[in-house]
Amino acid sequence: MQSETTKGTSGRSRRVALATIVVVTLTGCWTGDGNEGANNPYPGSSPTPAASADVAGLSQTDRGLYATLDSRLSVIAAGLPASTNGRTAFGAELLSANGNAGESLLTPQAMQSVRTYLDGLQRLGVQGVSVQIADPLLAPDFPRSAEYLRFYREVADEVRRRGLLLMVETGPVFAGTEYSSVKVGDRWPANEAYFRDRSAQIVTIATEIKPDYLSMGNEPQTEQMLTGLKFTLDEYIGFLQWTAAAAPRGATKLGAGTGTWEDPSWARRILADVSVDFLDLHQYPLTNGITDYTQRLVDLTREAKAKGKEVVIGEAWLYKSTDAELGQGQAVATKFGRDYFDVWASLDARFIDTIGRLADREGISYVSFFWSKYFFAYLPYSQDLASRPAAELIRLSNQAASAALQQGPLTAAGEALKKLTAGFKGR
Repeated sequence: MQSETTKGTSGRSRRVALATIVVVTLTGCWTGDGNEGANNPYPGSSPTPAASADVAGLSQTDRGLYATLDSRLSVIAAGLPASTNGRTAFGAELLSANGNAGESLLTPQAMQSVRTYLDGLQRLGVQGVSVQIADPLLAPDFPRSAEYLRFYREVADEVRRRGLLLMVETGPVFAGTEYSSVKVGDRWPANEAYFRDRSAQIVTIATEIKPDYLSMGNEPQTEQMLTGLKFTLDEYIGFLQWTAAAAPRGATKLGAGTGTWEDPSWARRILADVSVDFLDLHQYPLTNGITDYTQRLVDLTREAKAKGKEVVIGEAWLYKSTDAELGQGQAVATKFGRDYFDVWASLDARFIDTIGRLADREGISYVSFFWSKYFFAYLPYSQDLASRPAAELIRLSNQAASAALQQGPLTAAGEALKKLTAGFKGR
């Protein structure tokens, strides 16, 4: 990135683009505040993984977690081919277009931010990008819905112009959390209103945006957590069935699925009872100490392919949570509280390589890695920084990513993805 002393229109426009990049945490949002680059309060933001000796600075719990994750990744990797055969397309989350950013997406600089982020991802050689279009942004009665629709049409056009595949995932906005400024009030007082909104938005996306892959639902437990609603498997299947019947297909493939940590009977009912083209699986935790979620990914993939369905991994990143933390049910901020720091970067790189080789072995069509900002920068770990509030860490982390996005070196995670994409040969 050019320094703050750079003169001329070209330099200023690049700095504006970087300063307004919208980067999200798990479907949450951040907007740069103009302090990136030379004014970054943490200029030591690390684009490279910390040396192994830095693990000694972690708490005893975190050192134990690091060792556990390292061991588990080694076990998974040991059963995989040494390299991919090039069947799986690899991509990343287009964080600058995530719907949880709300009205930040409607600013004059938003599309330039998208283009800048796409430039960064294309440095990695990605074959596709994934975009979260959160409900109810496109509902006709939602404020500025027509503007949101225009924005996403333009995003889709830009992605296609670059020759990339586009996956759109849907789900409720992270309203009421530190991860989104979007407000929905009491819009969803009951299941019927919620499913009506969800279905209508999916039909709009299929009709107006026409992505290559459109996921109608992918983490039903998370949907219930965010909305406060409780719906049965039969109700959810019903919503997917009539949505699949109403949405135009054309070149768009429709799918749905679950997180691998969720009850697998939901994914199996989707395969059995919904007219889907693909199963969408999310991979975050490796295990909770009881269930092997990576094996579940393999099992569900094989079941889907036996039924003639494609499989995509719509989101993947390594949860850095102990088994006890997962069992207790963490808040969203806690789940991702370790991700910001360079001390974990080598594990992220190993996770990307391992999931990539596993997906290719199993013939999964497309894999999208969610935390794409960490391909460009991490924060340098310190106990003081790790104790800061989540909102501050989000801001600092995104400043570091925006500073490194255009010209900085790739992190170990970024290099791992670049290696995977280089092996793609297509089908």
